[in-house]
This record gives sequence, structure tokens and C-alpha cells, in this order.
Amino acid sequence: MNNLMSKQVEIYSRALRKSFAHILKNQQHDCLGVLLGSRTADTITVTDAVPLFHDRVFAATLDSAFMMIGQVYSDLQIVGMYDAPLKYKKGDAVPLSSIALNLCE
Repeated sequence: MNNLMSKQVEIYSRALRKSFAHILKNQQHDCLGVLLGSRTADTITVTDAVPLFHDRVFAATLDSAFMMIGQVYSDLQIVGMYDAPLKYKKGDAVPLSSIALNLCE
């Protein structure tokens, strides 16, 4: 099993623009989204992003979001997530947002 640290990551500008736009538009809230693309043994390619939440996440909403992503983006796979926590302070270890913590639970 390959470690993520040994993989090459390629991120398309479309994925960056969509995730940054989501974060900038909702900068008063934690933001969370899905990164879509493909994987090989040594490369993760991120071709698109789907902004998801910037408020509380409920299990039913999360299930619906992932089902819709699977239907709309059936040719891509989820290769990661982005998380922009509101309470990050420069110099601190990067915390997970409350949304990301709920998702992990």
C-alpha cells in the first residue's frame, strides 16, 4: 500500500478556482468540499472540486450530497477533501473545522 507522501499530486486550475471561490464567498464560516479526479499507483490527479458545506452538517444531508456527487460525476472518483477552518491562526497547527470533525465522526 502506497503512502500519500510518496505520491505525486497534480491539481487542475478548475479545482483550485472552485474551492477558492467557495472559501472566499463564505469566509465567515468553515468551508468543506470534495476533490474529484483519478488515482494511479504513484499519482493523484485533482480535476474538479464540489463545494459542499459552510454550516452544520447532518448525516442525511451528507448522504444526499455524496449520492448526488456519485450520480453527477460518475466518471470521476473522490480523491480528497478541502477544509478551510475559520478559527485558524497563523503559526498554530492547522486545526480541522467543526464541519470536518463532524464528517470524520
